[in-house]
Amino acid sequence: MTLRGMEENTIDIHHLRYFVAVANLHSFTLAAESLHVTQPTISKMIQDLEREYEVKLFDRGGKKIELTDAGRALWHEANRVLEALQGIEHALQDIRELEFGTLRVGIPPMTGTTYFSEILAAYHKQYPHIELQITEVGAKAVERAVMEGTLDAGIVVEPLFSVELDSLAVFTENLSLVLPATHPMLERVEIRLTDLKDESWVMFREDFILHDRILEACQHAGFLPKMVCKSSQWDFIAKMVESHLGIAILPTSVKQMLKGHDLRFVPIQDFHLKWNLGLVWRQQSYLPFSLRKLLKLTRQMVDGSVNKR
Repeated sequence: MTLRGMEENTIDIHHLRYFVAVANLHSFTLAAESLHVTQPTISKMIQDLEREYEVKLFDRGGKKIELTDAGRALWHEANRVLEALQGIEHALQDIRELEFGTLRVGIPPMTGTTYFSEILAAYHKQYPHIELQITEVGAKAVERAVMEGTLDAGIVVEPLFSVELDSLAVFTENLSLVLPATHPMLERVEIRLTDLKDESWVMFREDFILHDRILEACQHAGFLPKMVCKSSQWDFIAKMVESHLGIAILPTSVKQMLKGHDLRFVPIQDFHLKWNLGLVWRQQSYLPFSLRKLLKLTRQMVDGSVNKR
């Protein structure tokens, strides 16, 4: 069966949408409610289709309406047309986003100083008309916001809490003990995690995953760290360590940003926790242009194969 009525302009896309809604919901009433129209409007649309094709589309004899053979044939064709229309709408949206798109990305404060800042810079260079809206919050808050849809994507510390997110590994590095340059523990040949049980600690706040991971590692070693200060800023944590307020554990890459400070980054012999960063986004059938391009560029840069232009 072909949609000859479409060619004559007597059957429009609304007829097909209303017909598919009734077929899927087996109810004129439910279809009207889902489409926010009156039931007589739905009924008239179905009558128009049946008159146009000179067939009966629904069997109304049972407790719920069912498609006839002709109705099932039209249902398949109508779905193909509606899917094609949705593809057109997505394509047009992509074109609009080339000039007016927005990408909302969540980044924990520390990751903005690492490898991901290079990815965002390359992204802006390739797509200068897409506005980047950056939100700096802890990885837990980033993951939650991506789940809720208030962020399109974000950088988090893996593994993820939610199974409803897709992820792409971006960066992995070791964590180091950070001590003031005159700390007596620096005289030791090696430092183990249990050696730190009597130290005062400066840590990230609870909304940072590193807070939980470090706390769990200390508990596994048989002690709870004595926290004297919590912060959301890695540079403030480092300053507090430099001022002898306490010790801290930070990603080793932070060392490059702290040249000139009286700090020492030291490995902990039995501390095997890694800082694994991943780019996450919601699992969904359609990804907007701005997000698809970020994922593609991130994969290229992680693989070292970005196309510079």
